[in-house]
Amino acid sequence: MSADFIVKEFLTDKEAGELVKLVYSKLGLDLRGFINDQRARDRMRLMSLETACQKAREKKGITIKQAAKQMKIQQYLLKGIEGDPGGKLTREALDKYVDLLEIRRWFNIWLKTNQDVYLRLEK
Repeated sequence: MSADFIVKEFLTDKEAGELVKLVYSKLGLDLRGFINDQRARDRMRLMSLETACQKAREKKGITIKQAAKQMKIQQYLLKGIEGDPGGKLTREALDKYVDLLEIRRWFNIWLKTNQDVYLRLEK
């Protein structure tokens, strides 16, 4: 894959927490009762992965439907990986998708900073 979407630095949990607090303060609402702070930090940290997967899929010229068919999994699993709130993000689907998209080297770099996020994903 070309480097046009490759992020080489990733948010730490602390940095993601600071962004979440900023969002809360800008909205003037205490959303912590509705959104678990850890979940919000994880979502922030997953954004680079979501973008990398979407860009790699687009570069390959395939749709989510085509990728799901090749992988023999449901589309909502791939939509979840690409950040769709109606999707579902699982480690098993993510690992298969990373391999299909041929971004394993990039993913391993992402994983060094985000292993805790990865391990919190459903198997």
